[in-house]
Amino acid sequence: MLINFLAVGSGGFIGALLRHLFVSFVNKNTKTYIHLGTILVNIIGSFFMGFIIKFSNVSHKINEKLLLFLTVGIGASFTTFSTFTLNEISYLENQNYLYFFLYISITIGLSLFLLFLGLKLGDYTAKKLK
Repeated sequence: MLINFLAVGSGGFIGALLRHLFVSFVNKNTKTYIHLGTILVNIIGSFFMGFIIKFSNVSHKINEKLLLFLTVGIGASFTTFSTFTLNEISYLENQNYLYFFLYISITIGLSLFLLFLGLKLGDYTAKKLK
């Protein structure tokens, strides 16, 4: 049980650190009114989760502790749904309805698509390794 907590906690530390570094880098280096860094970590995180879950389920090459580390730890703390919703509220409060709808559409649409793509690639990769 303790090893599971350590797997999740250490993965969470890494995922949160990666998220902070990535979002800071993207936001510093892009000039946009939409929160591009948050969009990117959510869609990248969706792909990562889809790939890891499907690869693990098909190949059986990832043990339970590593799966917890990668998904609940790194993956879940790398994505930023709470930040996403906070950004949405700021768009509404500032009556930026176009950005509100654009931000939702891009984030959810691409996240769903990339999760699906990750599932397919995870399945393909796992089957190739058998």
